[in-house]
Amino acid sequence: MDFIKTYGKKIFLGLVAAALVAAIVWSLSVPPKPVEKPQPSQPEITYYDNPIDFAALYAANSDVVGYIKVDGTVIDYPVYRANEQEDDDFYLDHDGKKNKSVFGAIYMQRRNKADFSDRNTLLYGHCMKNGSMFASLHKFGNQQEFFEKNRNITIYLPDRILTYTIYAVTVTDDEHILFKYDFSSPEGTAAFIEMLKKPSYKHRVYDSFKVTPENNFVTLSTCTSRDHERLLMVGVLTDMKHTKSAI
Repeated sequence: MDFIKTYGKKIFLGLVAAALVAAIVWSLSVPPKPVEKPQPSQPEITYYDNPIDFAALYAANSDVVGYIKVDGTVIDYPVYRANEQEDDDFYLDHDGKKNKSVFGAIYMQRRNKADFSDRNTLLYGHCMKNGSMFASLHKFGNQQEFFEKNRNITIYLPDRILTYTIYAVTVTDDEHILFKYDFSSPEGTAAFIEMLKKPSYKHRVYDSFKVTPENNFVTLSTCTSRDHERLLMVGVLTDMKHTKSAI
């Protein structure tokens, strides 16, 4: 009888030991659950009022992409980008209603993205004798005091407001700057910045403002009284505010 009890006890202990070994083996074979790291909270976006009625502008002409204002000037116009059915420079001689006009409109070419996300966005406007369109850009090149006093180019988009600090104004040849400089590379952007520092007969640089190839630019381009020349005024993106899209 004692033999049976002793034998039964050994069997029981053996089963317990086997169960413990199996449990240990199973625990080692199951990968531990990853520890979930707390995700950083996304900053809450503040939405500002947009003073431009983009719904009305878009209803009148769906080619509208933005609106531009320049401190101290009459520059206060919609910005257009021709659609695929139109010539890239359609707004060179058409107004915002798509009527033929010597005044044209302020526009970008399709080489630039409509949301101004390129390293350098180029806008065109005529230099009209009555002072309209981009004629007042010449004031920045002619008058140091005017250049120092009026600092901002403001671009309104349907969902954002972009503020560019005016960095430089200069006269250069009429070669297309988006072809002349490779803005997809730091070297190409640096070459553009160096060009802006070279003196011309209308030339100002905001020296106290540090500019690098990492900055984003808007370049306003208009004609001069000389053939094969362009007056360029360049702003550096320094502020961006979100607005609720009206389109």
